[in-house]
Amino acid sequence: YLIDGRFGTLNNKQLEILKLMKASNQELKELIENMLETYRLEQKKIKLDKSKNYLNPFINSIVEEMGQIAIETDHKISVDISQTENIELEFDVFQLKRVIKNLIQNALSFSPNSSEIIIRSELYNEKIKLLFTNKGSGISADDLDLIFQKYYCGHSKFRKAGTGLGLYLSQQIVLAHNGKIEVDSSKEEETTFVLSLPF
Repeated sequence: YLIDGRFGTLNNKQLEILKLMKASNQELKELIENMLETYRLEQKKIKLDKSKNYLNPFINSIVEEMGQIAIETDHKISVDISQTENIELEFDVFQLKRVIKNLIQNALSFSPNSSEIIIRSELYNEKIKLLFTNKGSGISADDLDLIFQKYYCGHSKFRKAGTGLGLYLSQQIVLAHNGKIEVDSSKEEETTFVLSLPF
């Protein structure tokens, strides 16, 4: 409400500070949620609440939600998911949303401002593939074998601090959906995470 100016007009400095506070609070919220979800996962396996949903509107709604974060860092999110038009999948909306948001957030965090994040879909051997590509720092060959490990945090001049739980949780959620996450990266060029789900 403060940022929207509902309690009075703000100058540029006040608006900048409030936006930083909002972003910081959001990051803290996500860190706590990841830690709690990891604890629940260690106590018992992920229980999915699956329902049938059209994939494309689901993805587009997440991209729209993440759009403000992209605008603030002058990123562009391009979406080409025409290959999965009218495709229905059975999945846990809350959990899969967590995965896709994490992959988009990682792409934003690991790429320089004013760069482009590309989200594409493919159909291959009765599987749906969602590809999340960002230009920028890339991932070293040594890190590629480690990034899905719990508490692992890679080093990047673009990356914000985190718990190292996001990709670990994402992998566990995707495995529970009988899918998988893979990554392909060229150091100092680009990184693509590939989320595959059966249908």
